[in-house]
Amino acid sequence: MLLRQDRGRKISSASNRGAALGFRKLRGVDYTGEMRRHLIGIIGLAFCLAAAVIWQVYTIPADGQMVVNSCLRIGLVMCAIWLAFPQAVEVLSKYPPWVVISSVLSVVVVAANPKLIIVMLPLLMLVGVKMFITWVFTPPPAKPPRSPRPTPSEKEQA
Repeated sequence: MLLRQDRGRKISSASNRGAALGFRKLRGVDYTGEMRRHLIGIIGLAFCLAAAVIWQVYTIPADGQMVVNSCLRIGLVMCAIWLAFPQAVEVLSKYPPWVVISSVLSVVVVAANPKLIIVMLPLLMLVGVKMFITWVFTPPPAKPPRSPRPTPSEKEQA
């Protein structure tokens, strides 16, 4: 299954999934998400630290409180993403991109306007039915041919 073409090279095996997601291999070290995960954690801690500093230093009641709350919320969400990053990468690599994008967009739309759940629920059900039909009619992957087992006489010669 072709995941992506990277500058003319075809990336097709599961072992190259990190390269298909855009991660680079530098100096023999495979950065399959660890650098991004650490960066997300550092950004989350920086926002939490900024919230603490602003809360301690600035005494402007309205604006300062809004900035502190925003920094704290962003920092806590980034730290939660840092914790869930390996599982999120696994889920994103398991499903096609259009399924993930449509699911996230429907959650955002329902969060913005809860009355639209009446429209979004049937659409997500259609996505699920399409996934099921695709799964049913997709042929199983071809198994690699097995090498014949050596006969007892061949084992004795080896």
